[in-house]
Amino acid sequence: MRAENLFEGVGRLFEDWGLFQGIRVSGSNTFTLQEHALDGSESAFQGQRWDTDTLVRRSSLHVEGPIWKNL
Repeated sequence: MRAENLFEGVGRLFEDWGLFQGIRVSGSNTFTLQEHALDGSESAFQGQRWDTDTLVRRSSLHVEGPIWKNL
């Protein structure tokens, strides 16, 4: 089963039950290949930053609306 079909089915079920109406969910996912050229202390650079790996993945999820009445 494809994820889109699963989410559509869950959405229809919530709608039928009257749950989570007015909720807006959005998000993003990025995968970045990066390279660094350093002048100075590499250990200081590595210790002060969390995103110094060559491959970096960032994800975010945003939920907006009246969720507490449903939990």
